[in-house]
Amino acid sequence: MPLPATVKGYVDLQKFVKEQAQKAGVDMTKPFPFLMAGTPVEIKWHINIDRTEGKPITKELFVKSKEPYVTKNEPVDIIGFFSEKHSGIFLSQYAPAIKEGSGMENAIHIHLVSKTSKAAGHIDDITFGESMVLRLPKP
Repeated sequence: MPLPATVKGYVDLQKFVKEQAQKAGVDMTKPFPFLMAGTPVEIKWHINIDRTEGKPITKELFVKSKEPYVTKNEPVDIIGFFSEKHSGIFLSQYAPAIKEGSGMENAIHIHLVSKTSKAAGHIDDITFGESMVLRLPKP
């Protein structure tokens, strides 16, 4: 399904994936994958580099262990995972796109793979343009 113009970024995407999965009859009690394709306006992303010096991960060490990048207007495939029960397991507790104190918890984990370069990594934030497509699993 095409992403509507109302889905402008990461937080909107999380809400939209949940709404559409519920409408499609996807079992929301279990984690599920989703796919996207298109050309976002901008993606802030990173690869992980262990800079924790063997210490337990904290928000500060999590940020320190990221090598950040920005991609603009680059065609990508996106693989994502949705769950409201796996924060700190395979979903980051520290989603930069979700404002601290907002009361919102992260429920998606998304990765990009560029169609035109060697870029691939974890998406921290995303700004959508036109022509993005979302694919959900069949229930």
